[in-house]
Amino acid sequence: MVSNAPHRAVSLFISHLRLLALLLTPPTSIHKPMGKYAKLFKYTAIVEGWSYLILLFIAVPLKRMFDMPMAVRIFGSIHGFLFVAFCLFLVLAWTDEKWSVKKAGLAFLSSLIPFGTFWFDRKYLS
Repeated sequence: MVSNAPHRAVSLFISHLRLLALLLTPPTSIHKPMGKYAKLFKYTAIVEGWSYLILLFIAVPLKRMFDMPMAVRIFGSIHGFLFVAFCLFLVLAWTDEKWSVKKAGLAFLSSLIPFGTFWFDRKYLS
C-alpha cells in the first residue's frame, strides 16, 4: 500500500506558502503609478520567486528523498516558463519605465537568488 503522507505534507506546505505570499505581498504603492509592463513584471516576479522556492525546497527534496523525479520535471517546467516570462517582462519594464542598467541588472540577479525577487519587489517596486 502506498502512503499519501508525502502528498499531504506537500499540500499542507503549499497552502502555507500561499498564505505567506499573501502576507508578504505589499499594499499598493504610493509612489509614481507603475506602467502596464512594470505591473506585469512585478506580478511575474512574485510568482517566479515562489516557483523557484517550490522547486528548490519541495520538488528537489521530493526527488532526492522520495525518488519522485516527476516533481522536478513538473515544477522545473513551470519555473522555466515563468523565468522566461520574467525576463521578457523585465526587458519591457526596463524600456517602458526607463530603469537604469543597475536596477534592471539587480532585477535579473534577484531572480537567481532564493527570496531575491521578494527583496527586489520590496526595495524597488513597492
